[in-house]
Amino acid sequence: MADATSFPRLIAEAAWSAVDDAWVEAVAEAPGEIERHAEVLRQLAAAGRERQAAELLQVLDEQLVETGLWEARLALLRDLDRLLAAGE
Repeated sequence: MADATSFPRLIAEAAWSAVDDAWVEAVAEAPGEIERHAEVLRQLAAAGRERQAAELLQVLDEQLVETGLWEARLALLRDLDRLLAAGE
């Protein structure tokens, strides 16, 4: 699984495809780690990659629905305003 330091490094390197790959892996292995995933989305938005962040958010949401992690999904939806504000 991608560790907590790999996403900031990949974002700093503008390795967007690698971010996508690491995201899919991280979400598949630990979909309920909402704060960790939300932080990556905030970092992407802050880097001007709002569209990529939105696409990855959709991947996470689909995984939460598939695995039935409804409380985690609710927490993610509640945090959505803060996530979206990071890109402004």
